[in-house]
Amino acid sequence: MKIVFELTGINKLKNEGLNEPHVSINVFDKSRDKSEKTVGESSEKSSEKSSEKIISLIKEQSDITIVEMAVHLNISTRAVEKWLAILKEKKLIKRIGPDKGGHWEIIQN
Repeated sequence: MKIVFELTGINKLKNEGLNEPHVSINVFDKSRDKSEKTVGESSEKSSEKSSEKIISLIKEQSDITIVEMAVHLNISTRAVEKWLAILKEKKLIKRIGPDKGGHWEIIQN
């Protein structure tokens, strides 16, 4: 596939004896990267990984903040808050003390 652009600036460059600039365009075919997994399977696996990683981070540093977790996991703070709510609901973790100065605790079953 060849794309041709006509630019008045290029003609000016040619008239002044300068080289024509090189322009390249990358076109990506996203259809090649389709996975056979369904959305449900993919999100289920990623959710398990996120919850496990949050628990691991809490084990390493019980006073870790939501912002620090988000940075470690490369997700938004809102996503971390949602995962923490899920883990608290499942009674896997609990918060001891206030937002500032408190810490997380892993609940052993």
